[in-house]
Order: sequence, then C-alpha cells, then structure tokens
Amino acid sequence: MRKIFFAIVLISLVDCLFASSAAPVAFTYQGRLFNSGDPVDGQYTMTFKAFDSVTSGTQIGPTVSVSQVSVTNGYFQQLLDLGTDIPRGIRIWLEITIKKYNTTETPALLSPRQELPPAPIALYAQN
Repeated sequence: MRKIFFAIVLISLVDCLFASSAAPVAFTYQGRLFNSGDPVDGQYTMTFKAFDSVTSGTQIGPTVSVSQVSVTNGYFQQLLDLGTDIPRGIRIWLEITIKKYNTTETPALLSPRQELPPAPIALYAQN
C-alpha cells in the first residue's frame, strides 16, 4: 500500500512540474530582403519588436536584437523569442530594423509592420 501511495504522489509531483512549466514561445521568422528590387546577400544586424497595432501602438514584450543574421539571395530566417508577456487574443505586428553587420550605418526601419497571425495549433490547445 505504501508503494502505491508513493507512486501516486511521485506521479502527481511530476505532473505538477510539467503543467506549471511555460510552453516554449520561440518561433522561426522567415523573410526576404530586397534593395532597389534586387535580393541582398550578406550578414545583417536585425532588431525585432512586437506591437499591438500596425502603426503607432504599444510595444509588447522585449526588443530582440540579433547580430550576424545570414541573408542569401534575400532569404533569411531567425529564431525569435518575444517572451511570455504577450497577451492572448490580440493582434500582433512585428517591427523590424536592419543594417549591414559591423557597420556604422543607421538601421533601416522596414515598413509596414508584419502581422504575426496565431498558429492553428495555438488556437486549439487544450490548456
């Protein structure tokens, strides 16, 4: 009887640990960059910010700066983690600034902001 009780307590503790841990919020963002109509190549520094509006609005979550993002034929992808402070049920837009890596040029603000639609799996999560 003690072994069964101990097993139930252990299973309950493990279940609580996994239930209370936050789900991963990182996602892969992919894009394509052009300069005067031509795809770019090279290393870029990119800054990502989430907002609650396509223009103006309030920043949500942290600013994510990434150095040495590889861009090939204009294509890039970057793993982003905007944190867990983003409220559910609101529309979110991503603001991106870029500049060539290791230069003193002023970062260019890409416009318009890109909407981040929810993933279908997130709409139907059980918890």
